[in-house]
Amino acid sequence: MTDLQITSVVKNYANGVCALDDVSLEVAACQCLALVGPSGCGKTTLLRLIAGLEEPTAGAIRIGGRVINGVSPNRRNVAMAFQTPALSSGQSVRQSLTPGWTSVENGLFAELTALLRIDHLLDRRVAELSGGEQQRVALGRALLRRAPICLLDEPLGHLEAPFRLQLRRDLRLLSRRFPATMIHVTHDPAEALAVGDPVAVLERGRIQQVGAPDELVRRPANRFVAGFCRHGMCFVEGRLEGEAFVAASWLKLPVPGPLASGDVTLGIEAQDVRVGSGDGVGPIVMDVVLSEYSPQGLWVTCRRDGLQVTGLDERAEPAAIGTQAMLTMDMNKAYWFDTATGKTLRAPG
Repeated sequence: MTDLQITSVVKNYANGVCALDDVSLEVAACQCLALVGPSGCGKTTLLRLIAGLEEPTAGAIRIGGRVINGVSPNRRNVAMAFQTPALSSGQSVRQSLTPGWTSVENGLFAELTALLRIDHLLDRRVAELSGGEQQRVALGRALLRRAPICLLDEPLGHLEAPFRLQLRRDLRLLSRRFPATMIHVTHDPAEALAVGDPVAVLERGRIQQVGAPDELVRRPANRFVAGFCRHGMCFVEGRLEGEAFVAASWLKLPVPGPLASGDVTLGIEAQDVRVGSGDGVGPIVMDVVLSEYSPQGLWVTCRRDGLQVTGLDERAEPAAIGTQAMLTMDMNKAYWFDTATGKTLRAPG
């Protein structure tokens, strides 16, 4: 079993773009690290550097303790599933899954093709498949290779929504049945938290935080991680004056517990803001500008003097757009960030 170490890696391009800036990561043998971040943050670039398709400007990449900088891709023993499936359109699915250099036990082949729901497509040509089906074949090909390092670049991105959710769960089982040291790249934080342990958050070429999924959710390192990994986080910038948070002449909220005075940002999830009646601080009167239905209830977005907050309205007769609504906030579940640096000052609990 093989571990992977990325040390102080920098990638600069000739046009002046810095795709990766001092990135360091360690992935233990047979561990699956989920690398998550918005489009253009450098996720795919990092995979290409590990695979040997590009070389870093600075830093070192080690597989099993051996520096592989400058080693050709075919000598790295790394499998990769690309975001756009790299398959030969004239081959059958069976040929694509088991090329000449791949030997697979029949039991494992049958198990994987059934799990990916491509067992009925084995004799079809790749050109006859849909984009989602081709993506499943590419994922199966990478796993069946049984390489010690497996790189998955948005492996679920082209799949149908219901199947994507199911396969997201099955990937944890796949990683045990087909053990490899994996990096799973995605732009979807829910997917990253489901498949990764640990999870690394990348933004503008820099690692923001690495940790277990619950650590990123409960103790985000900064405002970016909190907003990216938590659902429906609302941010309100203001300042601390004594024991009160002041964001406007009409919005002064008590702060539970001590915090140093200065410019801070309040972060609170929409589920901890109630429209109408609820436990918490309020009422806060704001104008209703948007309503969105969901299984949890009606998400209502309100604005006033440039401030925007979303809350949950569970009443039988929810607030209508264009009217005023009263909001209450559970300040015990609020996050506090330094406005200048984005660093987390305090998280609930």
